[in-house]
Amino acid sequence: MSSVHINTRKFLMTRRSPHRRGLPGVAVAAVVALLLGPLGSTSAQAANATIEGSVTEADAPVARVTVSAYRWDDERGSWDFEQESETAPDGTWALDFLPDGAYTLQFDTSVSTARFALGESLGRNATYADDEPTFEIADGTTRAAPFAEHELERWGGEVTLSVTDGGETLIDLDDAVAQLRGIDMNGDASESQREYADESGVVTISRVPAGGYVPWVAARGEAAAPAPTDALVLPGAAVDLGAAALGPAPEGTLVGGEPALTGESRAGETLTIVDPEFDPDPERVSHRWSAAGSALSETSASLELTEPLIGESVTAWVFAHRAGAAPFIGLVASDPVAPAAAGAGADAAASGTGAAADASGSSTAGGAAAGDSDSAGADASAAAGGGSDAGSDGAGAGAGGSGGGDGSEDGPLPVTGAELTGIVALALALLAGGAILVLRRRNRLDPAAPGSE
Repeated sequence: MSSVHINTRKFLMTRRSPHRRGLPGVAVAAVVALLLGPLGSTSAQAANATIEGSVTEADAPVARVTVSAYRWDDERGSWDFEQESETAPDGTWALDFLPDGAYTLQFDTSVSTARFALGESLGRNATYADDEPTFEIADGTTRAAPFAEHELERWGGEVTLSVTDGGETLIDLDDAVAQLRGIDMNGDASESQREYADESGVVTISRVPAGGYVPWVAARGEAAAPAPTDALVLPGAAVDLGAAALGPAPEGTLVGGEPALTGESRAGETLTIVDPEFDPDPERVSHRWSAAGSALSETSASLELTEPLIGESVTAWVFAHRAGAAPFIGLVASDPVAPAAAGAGADAAASGTGAAADASGSSTAGGAAAGDSDSAGADASAAAGGGSDAGSDGAGAGAGGSGGGDGSEDGPLPVTGAELTGIVALALALLAGGAILVLRRRNRLDPAAPGSE
């Protein structure tokens, strides 16, 4: 966030700290105003107001943020650049010699995501087209201090590494420099700012846009070359890449298509990365996974989906390296992870396939079942101790299992010989009783009939 304070002191000349910019432009404008008189621009007005403040991120000061002041021009109906300054290591900044007018501010850095996060006026409009004046300077005094704390988006992660040559760590005197190049979360090209090693040989790259990266290193003015290592850098993450050795500048690029995913995006299932075809063949391929703004610990080509991932889209990353070629970086995202199928075992039993489902031990890897239907049926039959004539499909396996005499309640019970004899006797008794009822009814209707009273 940016905390800004207004200083309303008046002065003829001020001493500016080395990190502030814009004074040479003001001096030139003053000379031009003296020479051209009435032809001078409005910048030649009395310039005697100063505003100052600081920029922080997560309560930490942020250096090298450009703070620009834009003044509203009523005649032109637009915002005109007036002056800019750059934050010092402690995050402080100041803008001096501001003429009277209505102003808005812009915060900016050289990092792309920071430019997205900071490249806006206090009215949150990067083009300033719809901004209303946010504060005014009149007679060298600011009116109605407008600067509430400015909430900024997170800028990304931080990466540290060292540059080595023949096993020796290079320091600042060797002009060792590093830059991260890769793709962001949308698959678009992204790169960090270039940073030099300090006196101990550590290169620190801050505010790295979220994405997958390979470090490019150089020293002594030579061309940069990629190191055979890679990493995911996500907001708030601190990544130590260790030593990155100098190498020759690449002569070509490792070309590859888009990676793919196989498997069902469901808790309890497994996703597997399918690498693209490369040209030429890589010497090393690595895989990484991320979800919900964080890197996952898995570094193999397969990921088992767990319950904490439910509702999240999982991103799979592929890094391919080959000496003498720029590396390949690709990604593919899954559908949001669905909950595990409820009662899958019970459903299978109710449909006559429970034994097959339980005994096969099937799982999804690479989008295909672990075993085919024949082997699943055989396993089911063996596990149930049932008949040897297990069906080739799951239903056959279930039927074989239920005939094993294990007291299973699946399906109707068999009819024995004793039960059949009882059923026949009951049927004959019912028929005899019915005949007697018919005769008695006929006797009542016809007194002359035999047997009637």
